[in-house]
Amino acid sequence: MAQETVVTAKKKFPVELRVGFTSASFDTPYNNESTPSPSKVGFYLGAIVNCPLSKTFNFQTGLVLIHKGGKLDADHENDKAITIDGVYLQAPLYFSAKVPLRRYDNSFNFNFGPYLAYAMAGKTTYKSSGSKSSLSFDTFGDQGPLNRLDAGLGLEFQFELKHKVVFTLGSEMGMTRSMKKGWVSGTNDLIANSTNYLSIGYKF
Repeated sequence: MAQETVVTAKKKFPVELRVGFTSASFDTPYNNESTPSPSKVGFYLGAIVNCPLSKTFNFQTGLVLIHKGGKLDADHENDKAITIDGVYLQAPLYFSAKVPLRRYDNSFNFNFGPYLAYAMAGKTTYKSSGSKSSLSFDTFGDQGPLNRLDAGLGLEFQFELKHKVVFTLGSEMGMTRSMKKGWVSGTNDLIANSTNYLSIGYKF
C-alpha cells in the first residue's frame, strides 16, 4: 500500500529537470524609444514541479538558476561600453495548457505567467574602445549597475515526448527597473532584463 502511494504521488506531481542556455540582453529605452541591447549567451538550470489542475491545465513552479545580462554603451560620446553578467535564482509561477497529439503519446504545451528572481552573483566589465585595460566589479555591489530583485512575465512553448522528454523555448521580459538610477547616460533609467532560452528536460 505504501509503495502504491509513492508511485501515485510521483505521477500526480511530476518533477522536470532542465538544462539549457540563454540569450540575454536589456530592453534599453534611449530617448524614449525601446531598443534591445547586444545579447550575451549564458546557462540555464532548473527543477520544475507540475501541479495538474485538470487534464488540460497545469500550474508550474520551481527553482531555476538563470544567467542574465547584456552589453550597453555607458558613454556614447566617449565610446565606452559595459558588459554585465548576472546569475539569478528564479521562481516561475506559470499556468500551462496542454494540447495532446494522438499519435505517439506526445503533446504541445503553452506556459505563461509571472516570475520572481533574486540575483546571486555577477560581474561587470567597463572598457573604452581601443583600450587594452578594463575595470571589473561586482554587478550587484555598491558600485554595480543592477538591482538584485527582478520580476516580470514569461512565455514558454514546449514539445513533450512520451510524457518524459520536454523541449522548451522560452522568453522573459522584466517588468521592474533592473538598472540603478543614473548609471547609464542617455536613458530614462527604465532598463529591464530581456531573456530568451532553450532547454531540454526530463520528467520523473
